[in-house]
Amino acid sequence: MPKDDESQTITRWGKQYGDVVRVSLLGRNVIFLNSLKAANDLLDKRSSNYSDRPELSLVTQSMGMDWNFGLMPYGNLWRRLRKVFTSKLGIRKAFVNYAEVQQGVMGQLLRRLEHSPEDFLDHLRLHIEQLMMKAVYGLHAESSEDHRVQNVHNFLEAFSDAARPVAYLVSSLPIIKHIPSLWPGVIYKRSTAEMNTMIKDMLEVPFADAKALIADGNNASSYVSDLLEGQEPEEDVKKTAAIVMGGGFETTLATATAFILAMVKYPEVQQKAQDEIDKVIGQNRLPTFEDRDSLPYVYAIFKETLRWHTVAPQGLPHESKEDDVYNGFSIPAKSTVMANIWGILHDPDVYPDPMDFKPERYFSSDGKLDFSANDPARVVFGFGRRICAGMFFAENSLWIIIAQILATMKISHAYDKEGREISVELKPMAGVVSQPSPFKCTIVPRSEQAMRLIAAKE
Repeated sequence: MPKDDESQTITRWGKQYGDVVRVSLLGRNVIFLNSLKAANDLLDKRSSNYSDRPELSLVTQSMGMDWNFGLMPYGNLWRRLRKVFTSKLGIRKAFVNYAEVQQGVMGQLLRRLEHSPEDFLDHLRLHIEQLMMKAVYGLHAESSEDHRVQNVHNFLEAFSDAARPVAYLVSSLPIIKHIPSLWPGVIYKRSTAEMNTMIKDMLEVPFADAKALIADGNNASSYVSDLLEGQEPEEDVKKTAAIVMGGGFETTLATATAFILAMVKYPEVQQKAQDEIDKVIGQNRLPTFEDRDSLPYVYAIFKETLRWHTVAPQGLPHESKEDDVYNGFSIPAKSTVMANIWGILHDPDVYPDPMDFKPERYFSSDGKLDFSANDPARVVFGFGRRICAGMFFAENSLWIIIAQILATMKISHAYDKEGREISVELKPMAGVVSQPSPFKCTIVPRSEQAMRLIAAKE
């Protein structure tokens, strides 16, 4: 099991050994599912046996994350917390509750991109920080240096390494918790006490600030305020709010960054989308959620971005509750089972030329969108009872970023001091949440009219 770039290794195993591959280390079984059929057959159709999580002591104990229902074993507490979470982020409620916030914060992002486009990654990061803090807690983050935001970043940096496949193998060794220098990634650099303090602050501080706003009568509608007004238990609201922040930030940032990269590398895709926007809604206003169905090519770009850069290459692991047999292969109880999401979404039999960015792959011969056979959303958000509870909020957040940037900005290659074009390539970084490696580009307003729209957007 490599320490870096597990996706390529696991996919190579899949081609060599088949849809189901087992890796064993001192009796600990990790099973990789390398096709959508295998993932659906086990994680969806047999979800009653594959909805547990394996114990990851590096996170739940050493980092003080035993309150995170995303890592909990399947059971009553998990069901209760997930129910609270989905009551405000479910399919019917996500759009209604948060559309105003998601659209409202776009003006700041567009203005920052106009004024200092070279800092586009910082602008995307701050935009998502502000969106998440506002939607979840009703709070405003002035900058990325906000202490509450920094706590989330520190947690995610450690968690992204601690929950990778290699960590599940390593954590099977009881002695590992006593030798931090052997822990994967960055977490060995921090003491257990430091990590616990960091996680406690992430859980407690923004929630206390949100409660103070509510007590003063200065709060806007948010995930926390709405649930507290609905008389949900405070501890449940506090825990699930932190999960929304931790789960939504890095994934949204990674996909938004990949979109910018794709527009640099595939200018013909960008032009086609902008032609569609101009034809359908004109240049006198910005796209809104009400326009989504009338902008099919823009929607296809959103879907292709999900597929092209796989944010969670292996997702989070499931665990088999009981012994099972699949296609003649034995899957023992307590096996860690992981879907090779990257491999599934880059299968050339389903997605021809999988390394290319092709929104056209989602259109049928009659020119209509057709996701019946290759919808990336069926894969990227997980499987079975452990499917991402915040997927609809995430989809809306990403779509509005993509649509309004396309409507106002031209994204292209940057040039070096000698005037030579700087090439860009998608180079995913290692981690449970994979970010594209840094790159340079040029971002300018499409026109004077676009500049007026940006200036007018509050």
